[in-house]
Amino acid sequence: MVISPDGKLVANGSWDKNVKIWDVLTGACQSTLAEHERELFSVAFSSDSKLVACAIDDKIVKIWVVSTGACQSTLIGHSSSVWSVVFSPNSKILASGSEDKTIKVWHVSTGAC
Repeated sequence: MVISPDGKLVANGSWDKNVKIWDVLTGACQSTLAEHERELFSVAFSSDSKLVACAIDDKIVKIWVVSTGACQSTLIGHSSSVWSVVFSPNSKILASGSEDKTIKVWHVSTGAC
């Protein structure tokens, strides 16, 4: 579970293969991001709270647009489960760590590794 940098949202990923975005003030579920094939291990917000990335057991990373619930990118390149994701301070770069013993660095705007 992670709180957005602006403090307005909480995101959590789980074994049910969904990411849920919660409004901190109301406690209401704002959206459910449900296009995942496997369990999620980690979620991270971009510094402007507009994107959320998730590390997934099926070797991929997804980046979602918080306001629309649309998938911006599906990042493919790991050969095993992805355990963690983190945005750079300016949110132009995303790093992902995997059970394959690699860290991949991705360009958020292009999805290129």
